[in-house]
Amino acid sequence: MGHATQISAHVRRIEAVEKDLKALSQASASKEDISRLRAESKKLLDGLHVEFLDLRSHVWGIQQDVQALSKKNSTIVRI
Repeated sequence: MGHATQISAHVRRIEAVEKDLKALSQASASKEDISRLRAESKKLLDGLHVEFLDLRSHVWGIQQDVQALSKKNSTIVRI
């Protein structure tokens, strides 16, 4: 699964949890229900943050590869 797909899946799950949290809050949910959903939200946000950092690292690696290739190509003399 690609990074963008994983991030989209995390966002959808976060939105679903937030919707459930709002519905529970409006229905006078127990503190335990709300605490459980908050914990799940935090877990999902942490997972999204890890995916974002992994994606950032991947993009940084691509940038390094592009820079290395561009330096290599700029030293080639074309006749």
